[in-house]
Amino acid sequence: MADGGSIQKTFLLSVSVLVSVVVVFWIQKTDISQRQKLMGQFFLLSGAVGNLIDRAQYGYVIDFIDINILNWPVFNLADSFIFIGVMLLLFERKKSS
Repeated sequence: MADGGSIQKTFLLSVSVLVSVVVVFWIQKTDISQRQKLMGQFFLLSGAVGNLIDRAQYGYVIDFIDINILNWPVFNLADSFIFIGVMLLLFERKKSS
C-alpha cells in the first residue's frame, strides 16, 4: 500500500487519527480495575499512534523487522503493539458478578 496515491494516504492518515481519538475516549471510560482491558487499549493506542506518526512524517508506514523464516511477513513495532492490544482485549477475563 506504500505506492498508493494521495487520496489513499489521506484516508489512512484519517483512519489512524480517528482510531486514536476513539481509543483515548474508550480508555477514559474504562474502570481502573480492568487492568487487562486498559493494557490492551494502551497497546492498541500506542500502535495506532506509531503508525500515525510514520504516515504523517513519511506518507507511509515503515516496516523494519524482517525475519527470514518461512516467508514471515515484514512488520514493525507499531503493528506488533496493535496485535498484542487486540489479543489482550479478545482474551480479557470477565469479572463474575
